[in-house]
Amino acid sequence: MEESPVQAISQLCSIRPVKEFLTALTAVLPVFAIMGISLRLRWRGWPSADADASLMRVTINLLLPSLIFDSVLGHAALRRPENLLLPPLIVNKIFYAPLVALLLVVF
Repeated sequence: MEESPVQAISQLCSIRPVKEFLTALTAVLPVFAIMGISLRLRWRGWPSADADASLMRVTINLLLPSLIFDSVLGHAALRRPENLLLPPLIVNKIFYAPLVALLLVVF
């Protein structure tokens, strides 16, 4: 008995490399779609140079720091108390102790 196309495709998708490729493709495809849409809009002259500059300022000054802040706060290492307490103590001993000694010598 001959296999239907649906069965052949389901067997093909059960292969692990194909599943990994499809996962990667579904993650990357929206990025390239947005790039294509923006390229098409740029060819049509939209947005203007002034709007482009203001969008760049908003991205650099607001959105990128928000992304960094969110990724730092969501990191699993911050859930461990020793990661919050130990680094400031080390920084104090390494950087501030020589500074205090220098100030005591000078003054």
